Amino acid sequence: IYLDAISNFPLQVLDSIFKKGTSFAIKVGQKIVELDENPFELTGFSEQESLLPLDQHTHHAYRLLMEYFCFPEKFNYLKLDLGFLKR
Repeated sequence: IYLDAISNFPLQVLDSIFKKGTSFAIKVGQKIVELDENPFELTGFSEQESLLPLDQHTHHAYRLLMEYFCFPEKFNYLKLDLGFLKR
């Protein structure tokens, strides 16, 4: 899922989704199912998702900072785990 918006709105959405105490539910027909866990996952932080070349002498956090300022849209993606639908 890509959060396409202007300014800092995607950050506000991410903050709301991942803050403590947030709960999620889905509605199927007339039935509402509350989810035990947050079905969303942040993306863009793993080394496999890096956009800049990895240097063994550079700390992972430094690469993340560089990517955040060069490619801020990269961090506006979310993964939605639909595994709860099997239950």
